[in-house]
Order: sequence, then structure tokens, then C-alpha cells
Amino acid sequence: MMDEQKKNNSQQYLTKGNNSFEAGDIEQAITYYQKSLLNDPKNGESLFHLAFAFEEQGQFEDALKSNQKCLLVMPQNGEAHNNLAFLLQVRGDLENAEKHLRLALSIVPSYAEANNNMGTVLGLLGNHAEAVKHYRKAIKISPDYREAHHNLGNTLVLLGKDEEVINSYEFAIQSDLTAKASYYELAELYLKRDHKMKAIEVYKRLLKQNPTDAEVPTQIGIILYNLGKYKESKEYFQSAVSIIPNDCNACFYLGKALSQIEKVPLLQKCNQDKNKF
Repeated sequence: MMDEQKKNNSQQYLTKGNNSFEAGDIEQAITYYQKSLLNDPKNGESLFHLAFAFEEQGQFEDALKSNQKCLLVMPQNGEAHNNLAFLLQVRGDLENAEKHLRLALSIVPSYAEANNNMGTVLGLLGNHAEAVKHYRKAIKISPDYREAHHNLGNTLVLLGKDEEVINSYEFAIQSDLTAKASYYELAELYLKRDHKMKAIEVYKRLLKQNPTDAEVPTQIGIILYNLGKYKESKEYFQSAVSIIPNDCNACFYLGKALSQIEKVPLLQKCNQDKNKF
């Protein structure tokens, strides 16, 4: 039987590790978790937290091994199964990732993150219809789960369900108004359906949230340029160049717009205007 003092020491180092982790000192946290395990190699909580700390540091193989050891001690830890599944997914072992996600969900059926992760793995395996079911479960459990809404939208695109896609991206945006990827996906969907003005409105909403992102006014400008609205497009390209003076894409399109408006040589006008900013 393990010496009681060693067990106490293990718990004390675990506490110190958690405190260091909370303070953002991940390396120190790892040191404390390892010291905890030197005193009690079967401290499941220390193995669990060590795995998570390794994952935060990008040390995925170390994290994977610690999670596996954790599950030998705590086989009913749903979160450890979920975390291990993510690491297996990163490794490319999708079948075993799915296996551990099913175990996680058998232990904690209302686990929103595990449902979202299951959707991702199933999608990578090509089972998009089943993936949709898990994304919907994640959203039912956690209605403001932005990532699940976004992933659902991406999967519905593959299934050709455009109307539902719009709702998914809108939910994702409402859950996080700065969620750039969801704005872009929604705008691209509108462009695909030739709803250019709706795409512009989406980009304008994003621009309101990210006024210093030069890429957004550039995208608006390109749509307006393709609509033949050269003067309006010019304003957006100028806005982009004012944010990033050396933005080649914005400068190039600004020159194109000005050449249409003033009928001057494209490269000459682009260079002239670039020098103004």
C-alpha cells in the first residue's frame, strides 16, 4: 500500500500544478504534475491535467500518452476520452478517434464538445449525414455553441442544403460577432447563389466588427467592381490601402477601378495612388 505521505505530496503538487496552469505558466504546471506522478504514478487527475497541459504546449504525442495512462486509471472519464479522440484525430487515426468519442458519449451523453468533435471525425470519414446529427445534438445541448453552428453550416453545404446553411452561419455569427470565418462562409454562399448585394451586406457587418481588417473592404470592393460600380469600389479599395499601404491586392484593384473611372493606364494610376497613402 502506498505511503500516505506520498499520496499527500502527490495531491499538493497537483494543486500547485493547477494553480500554475491557471496563472498561464504551463511549463511550471507540467513540472508540478510530473512531480505529483513521481509520488503517485496512478494519480488519475494528475495524468489528466498533465495531458491537457502537454496539449496546450503543442506536445501532442506526450499528451496522447498521458491521456492513455489516465484512462487506464480512470476508464469512466468522458473528458479524457474526448481529449484522446482529438489527439488521435490530429495523428490521423480517425477510427480510434471515433471509438473514444463514442465511449465519451456513452459516459456523458449530454457532452456538447464530444458531439461536435464526433461530427468532425464522421465528416472526415465521409459520413456527413451522421455528422449533421451530432452537430445538431451539440447545438441542442449548448445553443450558443458557435463552432458547432459553423461546422453544421460547412457540412450542410456539402449536402446541398443551402437554406439551412444560412441559418447555421447566422447562428454562429450571433454567438460570436467577431467570428470571421462564419461571415466569409456566409458571404461566399451568397456569391455562389449570385446574391452579390447580400454578400456585401454580410461583409459590411463584419467590417463593423473589424474596422481595421483591410481584407474586408477589399472583398466588398471586388464585388462592387464586378458589378460595374467602379466609384463605389474605389472607396473601399482606398479604405483598405489606408489600413495597409502596401496591400498589393487592394492596390491592384484600386488601380483597376481608377483606370475604369478615369480611363488612364492601369499600372500608372495604381502607382500614383499608392504613393498617396
